[in-house]
Amino acid sequence: MVGNNDSPRAAKRTVQYVAYGVIAVVLIALLIGQALEIPVLFAYVTSGSMAPTLETGDGFIAVPSAIASDPAVGDVVVFRAERLHGGELTTHRIIDVRPGGYVTQGDANFVSDQSSGEPLVTDGQIVATALTIDGTTVRIPHLGTAAATLGAGLEGALNMLSRIGIAVPDTDRLTPMLFVAGILTLLAAHFIDSPTASGESVRDRSRRTERPGQDGGFDTRWILVGSIVVLCFGAMIGMTGPAGTETIGIVSSQGDSSNPTIVPVGGSDSYEATIYNGGLVPTISYFESRSDGIDIEPAHLRLAANETATVTVTLHAPDETGYFLRSKTEHRYFAVLPAAMMDALYQLHPWLPYAVINALLIGVVLLIWQLSREQATPSIRVRTPPARPR
Repeated sequence: MVGNNDSPRAAKRTVQYVAYGVIAVVLIALLIGQALEIPVLFAYVTSGSMAPTLETGDGFIAVPSAIASDPAVGDVVVFRAERLHGGELTTHRIIDVRPGGYVTQGDANFVSDQSSGEPLVTDGQIVATALTIDGTTVRIPHLGTAAATLGAGLEGALNMLSRIGIAVPDTDRLTPMLFVAGILTLLAAHFIDSPTASGESVRDRSRRTERPGQDGGFDTRWILVGSIVVLCFGAMIGMTGPAGTETIGIVSSQGDSSNPTIVPVGGSDSYEATIYNGGLVPTISYFESRSDGIDIEPAHLRLAANETATVTVTLHAPDETGYFLRSKTEHRYFAVLPAAMMDALYQLHPWLPYAVINALLIGVVLLIWQLSREQATPSIRVRTPPARPR
């Protein structure tokens, strides 16, 4: 009978762990997306330019460009515009592919973005692709409306704090980050306080082993969860913040100029780009072209703490005059892994080094936490006295 009772309980714990894991991954992805100012997992449109596919306020599932397939005609993509909407993120459909980039247009618009003065969109400008199933964009009705309502409420609370003299950072980024961080905290609290988190039933609590920091005081698992979240989030910001994709506008001209972005027709020009590691941990950076007409040398660079170096960026102009975009990406990582291992992981996928480095950091935190528990005061077993016969 015990085994029969334990089996459903174990299955319930497994389902609960999986649910916690999925929710945590989704929320952490959203938090990272807010920190990097790119859509991760979910995004929404704020205008009707994509109607009827996406109405104003509708959301969609955003697949980051790092893991999405190569953009193609018919894809709905999110890109950093050069001129549209003041250079903000724009969600439009690819309607043509040309040697210099992509032609984009909103489904509700009569002309392409390029006919309105936007240069061809390069791979480096595309940050996400909308998920489609059987050729249909997956739409989440009113996601943006709900997010805007919630954001307005949180922003109002932050503005109230500001009016009474409490300094508040940029609310445009802080509001969603506070919301996601709050949900993560509630999730951790529920997990820590749940009896099934440790595999015990309510009956077991009366005779379990108590340790310092549990039930009689502060639960040290809060320190563990907080340390992991802060460390991993800080590490990701430290690695991705100084790096990213840069889009460079060049003019293909009949004449020459000392400005490296004004390039003779069919010719090339170069300049030195400064790379600086302002942190306390050595870093390694990998550089790659995200459009035609640009080269970066060397392809990777290792920097010690507070070290500065340069890379040579060569811009190539096409055989016609005009304004064109060139894009390059820097992936930066903490140099805590062997160089050969880092190269192998990067060649497989640029996100793999991030995952391995964070796994290493989590392992170190877990080891320190486990060692600190073993050195704590020995456990005291609390027993329920047997009932006396009457």
